[in-house]
Amino acid sequence: MIRLVATFLLVTTLPLITQAQEARNWQEQCTSAARGAPLVCRATQTVVDAQSGAPIVRSTVVTSDELDLPGHALLSVELPVGVHIPSGVTLGNITLALETCDTSACYAQTPFSGEISDMFLAGGSQPLIFRMAPDQDVSFTLQLDGFAQSFNAIKIAK
Repeated sequence: MIRLVATFLLVTTLPLITQAQEARNWQEQCTSAARGAPLVCRATQTVVDAQSGAPIVRSTVVTSDELDLPGHALLSVELPVGVHIPSGVTLGNITLALETCDTSACYAQTPFSGEISDMFLAGGSQPLIFRMAPDQDVSFTLQLDGFAQSFNAIKIAK
């Protein structure tokens, strides 16, 4: 039964992925659990299916003083359910491991520092590649222009 559901999800997701080409600009958001609580801020870009508007790939940089990471920042990449987990996701020349999946997406996370931080803050664009099967690469272009401005906005909000 589980294999049937996974196959169904893979087959129904593939047409969406081949049509996805639109990347939305970076959007910022800050929230807190309660008044006076530390802020958790996000800069997010979503690649959506050009016809349906359904999200395909979402890249988010989260900042919070509560994150015990360099720069208190984390990069999270969300991919469609059915992605080939052992292959991970490649962003530019960096490969990230897929750590977990739930019913809506599969996730890769890494501290937002060093080479990744430099890549994002430089702007331009980077290829984002993952696999839906061991031999089926899916490629998108992650637009990084405008990211530095969004990142500065969420750092100032802290």
